[in-house]
Amino acid sequence: MNLNKVLINNQTYFIFSSFKSGINLRLTNGWEVYNGNVSEHQLSLMANRIDMCPLTFLQSIKDAFCNNSLSELFSFDLNKMENSCELVWKKILSDETKFQLASLTLQKDNHSAPILSLLEGAMETVQMLSRSVTKLEKDNMLLEKETNTLTKRMENYVQTKDELEQQLFSKFCLVLNEKKARIRYLKNELEQKTWKSNQSIENKAAKSAELESIDIYDIKRKKIDLDASHIVSRENDSINILNKSIEPESFDVPKSSRRKIRSSKIGKPVAMQQSLASTSISKVSEEYSADNLLDDLF
Repeated sequence: MNLNKVLINNQTYFIFSSFKSGINLRLTNGWEVYNGNVSEHQLSLMANRIDMCPLTFLQSIKDAFCNNSLSELFSFDLNKMENSCELVWKKILSDETKFQLASLTLQKDNHSAPILSLLEGAMETVQMLSRSVTKLEKDNMLLEKETNTLTKRMENYVQTKDELEQQLFSKFCLVLNEKKARIRYLKNELEQKTWKSNQSIENKAAKSAELESIDIYDIKRKKIDLDASHIVSRENDSINILNKSIEPESFDVPKSSRRKIRSSKIGKPVAMQQSLASTSISKVSEEYSADNLLDDLF
């Protein structure tokens, strides 16, 4: 059963309603009680009169009789008769415009039993609402405690997060600087090793080229000396042969004539030997001049 407080003709009334099979209404102002029932068929007829869907019409009745927050959107009129009354409810569209939804005839009940049942229903509703409020308050307290606990945890988490970020950033900077220094050191070491390797290769190449040039020069010099010695030996052999060929036969000659012959004999071969030696050396020099030696070397 639902309880709602409404203002009808400037008087306070209480409406008890239930929607189990149609609508059951009980209206009272404290000393008068009016009862009324509406079947589902009657609800359909009432909805058809105003061209409204039965479900929408039923929902509007619930909003008017059960929902205190929406009761201000409806207005009620009560026309009393001797043993009955007519309850009319309208929907407020604007300040001056109202739309009548339906009207219902309620019968007056002169017995005290309905009033007692209304009071019992009111007490049950109050108790139910009180239990709901108590439960909601407990839930609210639990939620508030949990919220405070979670807020504190979040604050601690945020603080811990900031501290960890600061520590990790410091460690990261240290590691990064160490890595940079290590990279620079390895780079310099690699450059030095590369430079030393290139220098050693260049030195080896220069030494090998120098050794090759020296070996070629020595070979050429030895060849020149060997050829010159062969030429000189051939010239000496030819001179000896010539000396032997020009020796005179032995016969007696005066001493004065013998001296002249000896002097001429000795002087002529020596001069001839010198001229032949100089000729051979000049030939060798011409064959192995400095230009030819440089061409052979380079």
